[in-house]
Amino acid sequence: MKKTAEVATGKAAPSSRASVHLVGIATAGVLLGSAAQLLRQIYGPLMTLGAATAPWLTIGSLLTLWAMRTRTSSMRTATTPSRAAGLGAALMIAYLFAWVLAYHSMFAVRESAGFVAAWREAAPWILIAVPASVLLGIASETAYGSTTGSAVALALPIAWSLPEILGVVSRGPAHAIVVAVPTMVLALSPFLLLRPGKVVC
Repeated sequence: MKKTAEVATGKAAPSSRASVHLVGIATAGVLLGSAAQLLRQIYGPLMTLGAATAPWLTIGSLLTLWAMRTRTSSMRTATTPSRAAGLGAALMIAYLFAWVLAYHSMFAVRESAGFVAAWREAAPWILIAVPASVLLGIASETAYGSTTGSAVALALPIAWSLPEILGVVSRGPAHAIVVAVPTMVLALSPFLLLRPGKVVC
C-alpha cells in the first residue's frame, strides 16, 4: 500500500526519471558509437571525424550536463549531493560504455574481425572510461551549484578538444571545416548549458 501511495503521489518519480535518463543516454551512446565507426570507413575528413575522440566525448558530457539540468524539483529534493554525483557518473559511464562497445562491435561486424578481437581493442578504453566518467559525472552535478564545478565542466571539453583541433587544422581547409569547427563548437557548448537561468522542471 505504501509503495502504491508513493507512486500515486509522485514520490517514486525521481528514480523513474533517472532510469529514463540512463536508458536515453545509453541509446545515444550506441547510435553515436555506430555512427563514428561508419564515418571512419569513409576516406577523407569524415574518416578523421569518425576516428576522433574529443567530439564524441564532448557530446556525452553535454548530454550528462543536460540531464542534470533538467532534473525535476522533486528529484533535486529527494536526492542528496553524493547520490546526485553518483547519478552524473552513472550517466557518463552509460554513455561511454555504450559508445565504446558499439564502436568496436561495428568494427568487428564490418571487418569480420570477430568479437574477441573487438573486445581486446575496447577493453583499454573501457578501463579509461571509468575514472573519466566519475570525474565528468561529478563535474556535471556540481556545475550548477558550484563555481569550481562549473569551471571544471567548462574547462574539460576545451582541454581535450584543443589538441585534436590543432592537429587537424594543419591538414587543410576540408579537415578544418569538417572536423575542427564542429569539435570547437561542441567544446564551447557547455557555456550555453551553464548560462545563468532557471533550471528546467
